[in-house]
Amino acid sequence: MTRGRANIVNASEGEGAFVEDAWVGKTLTFGDADTGPAVNVTLRDERCMMINLDPETAKQDPQVMKAVVRLNDNCAGVCATVVRRGAIRLGDIVRVSGPLA
Repeated sequence: MTRGRANIVNASEGEGAFVEDAWVGKTLTFGDADTGPAVNVTLRDERCMMINLDPETAKQDPQVMKAVVRLNDNCAGVCATVVRRGAIRLGDIVRVSGPLA
């Protein structure tokens, strides 16, 4: 997770690898569905060679990027824009739905 420099990490049960690809064009709402913070997922995150660097040691491991290229067309994670501000808390339920108007 530290190699990807994620702002938010969400655990999905039983969904498989790269489930976030299906979120593009959808909205993630955190906590309360009606008033909780929300983001529109805009695109898959195409990775650069930085994911090869261990953030603690700076040692390179090209196998990391090779795996992302082979398994998911060089994408891991998604980018999103904020549509409703608020605090996201550990343990919040995350809902995936169509875009917020």
